[in-house]
Amino acid sequence: MTPELIDKKSSRWAMFYSTSIIGSASILSVVVGLVRIKVAAILLGPIGIGMIGLLQSIVASVSTMAGMGVTNSGTRYVAQSLSDQKQLSTVRAALFWGTFFLAGVGGFFVWSFREQIAVNILGESGYSLKMGWIALGVVLSVGTGSQTALIRGMHRPRDIALVTVFGAVLGTLFACTSILGLGENGVFLFVVSAPLATFLVGHWFARKLPKVERHVGIKYVCSDFFKIIRLGFVLMLAGLGVVLGHLWLRTEISQELGVTQLGYFQAAWMISSTYIGFVLTAMGNDYYPRIAARINDSRCINQMVNQQTEIALLLGAPILLGMFLFSPVAVIILYSPEFLPAAELVRLFVFGDLIKMTAFPQRYVVMSSGRGIYFLFVETLPICLLLLVVMMFKGAHGLYAVGWGYVGMNVLILVMSAVFVKVKYGFVWDGFALRIFYLTLILLLCSFFVVNIDNKLLFLGFSMLIMLISVVFNIRRLLFLCAENQPKISIFNAVDRIYFLLKKQFSVFR
Repeated sequence: MTPELIDKKSSRWAMFYSTSIIGSASILSVVVGLVRIKVAAILLGPIGIGMIGLLQSIVASVSTMAGMGVTNSGTRYVAQSLSDQKQLSTVRAALFWGTFFLAGVGGFFVWSFREQIAVNILGESGYSLKMGWIALGVVLSVGTGSQTALIRGMHRPRDIALVTVFGAVLGTLFACTSILGLGENGVFLFVVSAPLATFLVGHWFARKLPKVERHVGIKYVCSDFFKIIRLGFVLMLAGLGVVLGHLWLRTEISQELGVTQLGYFQAAWMISSTYIGFVLTAMGNDYYPRIAARINDSRCINQMVNQQTEIALLLGAPILLGMFLFSPVAVIILYSPEFLPAAELVRLFVFGDLIKMTAFPQRYVVMSSGRGIYFLFVETLPICLLLLVVMMFKGAHGLYAVGWGYVGMNVLILVMSAVFVKVKYGFVWDGFALRIFYLTLILLLCSFFVVNIDNKLLFLGFSMLIMLISVVFNIRRLLFLCAENQPKISIFNAVDRIYFLLKKQFSVFR
């Protein structure tokens, strides 16, 4: 075991640094992406937003199927090959040529079945020619997977951050131009803009990676590619089950509840993906390669899972609370007052996202372990639970059924992942990680009552108190974790004094 892994403080600092830099890039990309969302919401309304969500689901479904899980399995093999330059050269060549082939297959599939997709999913054969743009989106999305696997696997958080930011800026420029110039006819171009921008920026940074041996035998390239897709195939099935489940969910909402309700759902889903994305993106881009490289070290796995869970909750908890308390404001700012019914669904998603933040560090252990069949169940059974809840309760409760199903889905992911990590690695929860989780859950339950207060002054007062408790508690812990010794500086002392004042009043801090 390396000294970095033995020293919990330095390991935690490295994890916090990577999470912060990638998370900050995600936040910047979100801010840039808000322009794209706002333009589409104002010009197209709920119906247009629902259409965009449906097209994005098609791209995601086919890309996941055609990509064969190369993004995740490729990351694993690149991370494990860093100490062997010859092996790394072979893996990189296998990723490039294999992805080139898979991208072509995916694009050809969409173009060949464009009429069937247009009729059965979009409900109109007139869209069949425009499906060519969706085929291009699939090609670019699959191609981006190879670049992502390479950059992630080589532990380059700075490059990941830059790709995220520049890709978002370029994608927003493409998307806004298409909508402003073509109106509703630019929806297909709008959907392709993000994959195109990410591919172009990712290609630029992938070219700047250290050069490797160019002459690699085709026999070894094919052998490594089949190793990648052997695990990747199961990961692809898991991912495909999730995206097909989401596609079915959107189709069901559109047909049973109406396109307007689909727009509300899409708005709530995008907001949820946005505020939690900075933490989950950092996990996928930095934490996952670290776990994959040391998957056989039980002590290291225990340490890293607890550290990542703690950091994710420390960074994410105040955002969850703020989003729950002020979701109507967020909906109006990000979309328009026309989307206000989505605010209640956002609040239900917040409960599910708290559980998701807690579950994902263990979920990545399952993914990295090579136990593909079990990971397939971890991914598909929860989405089946979501769909079952929606089917049973959508008639009586509408979109609320989606929110309840989302919470249940994440609870099942947490339980299945925790059981696996406990049995295989003897995982034991760290007391402080659990304390942060319970504190955030209690504050969310308190927020449930606060949002029903009619008096605006009382509502703001209690909301600020809840936010203050969470922010002070989390900042104090982060300052302690990030310093080799407790810094005797004014900001730490000020936070410390507020913390101990609150501790006297609220026993939950004990």
